[in-house]
Amino acid sequence: MEDGMKPRPASAKPPALRALVVAGRWVMAVAFVAVAALSPACADDAVKGEVKSSIVGGYGRLVFRFDEPVDAKVRVAGAILVIEFKKPVAVAVERLNSSASEYVSAARSDPDGKAVRIALAGRFRVNVIPAAERLFVDLLPENWSGLMPGLPQDVVDELANRARVAELAARKARAASKADAMPPIRVKVVKLPTFMRYVFDLPPGANVTPELADGKFKLHFNQALKWDLADVAATLPTTLKSVRPEAEFDSVAVVFALNGSPETRAFREDNSFVVDIGRDLSAGIAQQLPAQLPAAVVAPVAAQITPPETVPAKDAAKDSAAPELPALKDAPSLKDAPPANDAPQPAPAPKAELQRPAESKLASAPSVKPAETAPAPTQPTMAVAAKPHAPAEAKPAVKVVAAAAAAETDQGGAMAALASASSNDLRVSLPFAQPTPAAMFRRGDTLWLVFDSGKKIDVSKLSTRYGSIVRQATFERGGSGEGIVRLRLTRPQMASLESDDNGWVLKVGDAVAAPPAPLSISRAINGNKRGIVIPLQQAGTLHQLTDPDLGTRLMIVTALAPARGIMQPQDFVELHVLQSMQGVALAPIADDVAVDVNAEQITITRPGGLSLSADSVVQQQQMTPSFREGSFDPDVWQHDKTAPFEPRQSVLIAAAAAAGEGTKRAARYNLARFYIANDMGAEAQGVLSIALGDKTNAGDDVTGSTLKALANVMMHRPEDALKDIADPDIANQQTAPIWRAVAHARLGQWSQAHGEFKALDAAIGKLPMDLQRMVMLDRMRTDIEVRDFDGANRIANDFETIKVPDDMAPALAVLKGRLAEGFGRKEEALVQYRAAVMSPNRRAAAQARLREIDLMSKSGAMTRNEMIHELETLTTVWRGDETETQGLQMLAHLYTEDGRYRDAFHVMRTALLAHPNSALTRKIQDEAAATFDSLFLGGKGDSLPPVEALALFYDYRELTPIGRRGDEMIRKLAERLVAVDLLDQAAELLQHQVDHRLQGAARAQVATRLATIYLMNHKPDYALTTLQKTRSSDLSNELRDQRLLLEARALSDVGRNELALEIVGSIEGREAMRLRADIEWSAKHWRAAAEQLELMLGDRWKDFRPLDDAERADVLRAAIGYSLSDESIGLIRMREKYAAKMAGTPDARAFDVVSAPIGAGSDEFRSVAGKVASIDTLDAFLSDLNKRFGAGLEKLPEPKKAAPVSAPQSSLTKPAAPQTAKADPAPTGSIRRQARN
Repeated sequence: MEDGMKPRPASAKPPALRALVVAGRWVMAVAFVAVAALSPACADDAVKGEVKSSIVGGYGRLVFRFDEPVDAKVRVAGAILVIEFKKPVAVAVERLNSSASEYVSAARSDPDGKAVRIALAGRFRVNVIPAAERLFVDLLPENWSGLMPGLPQDVVDELANRARVAELAARKARAASKADAMPPIRVKVVKLPTFMRYVFDLPPGANVTPELADGKFKLHFNQALKWDLADVAATLPTTLKSVRPEAEFDSVAVVFALNGSPETRAFREDNSFVVDIGRDLSAGIAQQLPAQLPAAVVAPVAAQITPPETVPAKDAAKDSAAPELPALKDAPSLKDAPPANDAPQPAPAPKAELQRPAESKLASAPSVKPAETAPAPTQPTMAVAAKPHAPAEAKPAVKVVAAAAAAETDQGGAMAALASASSNDLRVSLPFAQPTPAAMFRRGDTLWLVFDSGKKIDVSKLSTRYGSIVRQATFERGGSGEGIVRLRLTRPQMASLESDDNGWVLKVGDAVAAPPAPLSISRAINGNKRGIVIPLQQAGTLHQLTDPDLGTRLMIVTALAPARGIMQPQDFVELHVLQSMQGVALAPIADDVAVDVNAEQITITRPGGLSLSADSVVQQQQMTPSFREGSFDPDVWQHDKTAPFEPRQSVLIAAAAAAGEGTKRAARYNLARFYIANDMGAEAQGVLSIALGDKTNAGDDVTGSTLKALANVMMHRPEDALKDIADPDIANQQTAPIWRAVAHARLGQWSQAHGEFKALDAAIGKLPMDLQRMVMLDRMRTDIEVRDFDGANRIANDFETIKVPDDMAPALAVLKGRLAEGFGRKEEALVQYRAAVMSPNRRAAAQARLREIDLMSKSGAMTRNEMIHELETLTTVWRGDETETQGLQMLAHLYTEDGRYRDAFHVMRTALLAHPNSALTRKIQDEAAATFDSLFLGGKGDSLPPVEALALFYDYRELTPIGRRGDEMIRKLAERLVAVDLLDQAAELLQHQVDHRLQGAARAQVATRLATIYLMNHKPDYALTTLQKTRSSDLSNELRDQRLLLEARALSDVGRNELALEIVGSIEGREAMRLRADIEWSAKHWRAAAEQLELMLGDRWKDFRPLDDAERADVLRAAIGYSLSDESIGLIRMREKYAAKMAGTPDARAFDVVSAPIGAGSDEFRSVAGKVASIDTLDAFLSDLNKRFGAGLEKLPEPKKAAPVSAPQSSLTKPAAPQTAKADPAPTGSIRRQARN
């Protein structure tokens, strides 16, 4: 209770009349429902309420009622009654002065909703009574005496009732928490023949009361026990609908919902309580078995299950009437059994476990007796084994093919193929009674199995049961009585054949289970008769078959275990040797191919012998009939090289012209060799092209193609050389591998060339000496490139033993220098390089100079700048080969390391123009692309001046990566354009991305940035169009809010303030408050704008940190808004909060002017208000937007510092310095305004 101000003088009305009017106003209590007085950002969190006014007993009473209790503090500051709340509230108080004018002159809610300020109409004593969600504020006359007014009786009654309800809820909560703290007690379940028994183990002090009523059997426990009813639910009989716990006041009950009227009994036994529920046996056990089992199996099983034992079922059917059980999950694989006609003795019937669903389990039986031993019937019997309380083991799903057991024979005496599948693998067991020779091979998608047995094999179920692996399975007998099984697979898979006692096991899968032992093929010569021998112990029988798909003849040789086969197929002139997994499979081409089989080997021949190659070829396993001997004779080569050119040329030309049809091609080859020996590769090419193109004089194409490849190698055309010897018939020519290795070396394919050179020592030694030197030089360089320095050193030593011509010495010196450098002998390497540099061979000199520069730089004998200068000189004076490309690569790398990116990119462009297909050029381009990527995506280019970075990008835009990273680079470029105020260019780039490159959420995100740039460029209409065209429902809340804020700002800029406020009405955050303030300010809603600014500042007035420039500007704008709206309460509040914070700042005088109570009519006020209003608020809005959505607006400029607002000079202030800075009449929002003289 505090003293207030004295009442205002009475009006001219008579006192009695005035009292009557006042009483009438208070009697007619007017209720004000809370509306959206706060900003939408706070309204969502504010506690809604209402206020009512009344007059009783000569005093006024204000009753605040909220949706939930809110702590409040009431104080009187001068003539202002301040009610402060712990939480924001939403209550309408603006009309209190109209309904209670004798007590309230004005009332306002603070923008943050945490206080209500009431301007009193006089001096009053204040009495405050909080009551739950109500707050009673009594305004008593100053001369009030006696007890203070209390609460109304109905409020007291309501509070007392609430207290009782709360106490009851607290007791229940304590009981529930106590029950939760107790461990669950498992209810035991026993399944008996005629009833189900449930055993509840009671803890000490627990008691239970049973109750049977309304089809429910309830157990009321005197404690809040926690029962585990999982086993009960798993074994629920048909006589129960459900068993559920039911919480009571401070205890718990278990409710059995009965289905019908089963027999029910309950009794106490020691510390347990037992409940028995009768079972419904009328339906029979057959209903509890899986529905998919045949009735013939279900009926005997159900009829013979009696507690406490399960009697095995009798035979359900016999012979052809035997039912096929479905595939059983987790059933064990059936073992192979001998055929019925081979094993007439009795055999125990195998067992298969039936897996029943949980809801239809059989009664929990103690055990299952095995089947009695009996004479084996035609169809084996099956016992049903029940395993109570035993969890199923985790096994892969295995399908069982046998109908009821693992039998070998069916009613017709056929042997059944026993199969099982796991995942994508198939296992087929063929249990023969005695060892049986077999063969297995593949042709296309078909597996062939041939057996030396007349026994019929039943494979019909393989395709029906395992259609995902075997598409078709057939069995037939061959002409000699052999059994033939063909399995057509659905997709390519590996297959293997393994022995299993007397039988075989076929395995098909994605991997070979057990690869067969390999069989070798060797040559046999008997005089002039040639043949092939395949060693094969325990070979079986030769079978002549016909492939029904292709109509071709097959010759198959079977064999006993173990599995042995041909690993790689072989093709001959007269036959094909097929790949096999067991035995040997041949596809003869000639009709008279003969195969002789004995116990040790297989011999394949013809009456006149097979057409096989020479002995050396057989030793190298190059059994190809198209092989030819070498095409060079060293003596002829030397004669062609040393003989007088013109006479020798004339002789060879004349011989070629006079040659007949059978010898013309050979004569032309001799002329081509002559040209090659004299280093005239182009002339040799012409002759060889004519020779190979003349189809009327056909002959040896292999020699001609090999000579043509050599001519291309000599003319430095390695790609054409590889094309010449790419024909498979040329692959085994003696000299063809040499030119292939040389071509690969000259193409820079060093690893491949190195592997090919290793096997060519003998072949190279047979070449003429000139060709040997050429090949040795390429081989030496290949060894150096792959760092095989020992091999290169051996070749260097070989060069010492032969004479090296002068024209080859510089090239050899370069390689010797590289070899010495590889061994770490740098001085020796420099000597070799300098010798090559001084030679007349310019190619070798350029190579040596490049190596010399590199070595001197690595050893520190040459600085980086000197190295760059020498490389620039070298790449200028020497052009056209890999030396130039290597120099450019080194130069580009140095430029990049020195930050000379433009020079590095120029080098890349030069290399592309000179050597577009070079591997080194691709490396230069890759390095340049990586540098370009690091500059414009990795942030490395941020250190460059903006204009220089942009120019670099536009000059070398071809390095922009395609796809997502290229789009990202373009967007980063747009940010650089924004940074230098090139907003139109940045918008053009992003507009292309939005229109043509992006879709979905990515398009909406880039469009958001584009709209921001349009706003910064003062084009709000373009921003609105961009946002509206890229609307999407699949956006995150963050991106959606960002777009709504930008759209609202654009709408405000085009004058649609009401719609802008509606759009941002539900968005929270500092940036939303600032935007609402800007929109309200633009609409000249001064008070609403000021409240939003004050709400945005929050509790900043409590912080000891000084206000920054932007915050001081916001304080001034809020004070101006309150002054323009004649909101004295808000103006007083701003002075109370920020007078101390603004004191001593450059804006102190301006704050005093705009917050003074003299109003907004003074000239001084209008001057300050005009300066504050001229400040562009777009920068501050974008800055707040960047702080919240920084990932999308990371390149926004920093907010401009607001210049201090000086008040006009008055008689009380000293003259201020004249303002030299003028506002930019058209700010872009992207760069700060600079002072202009």
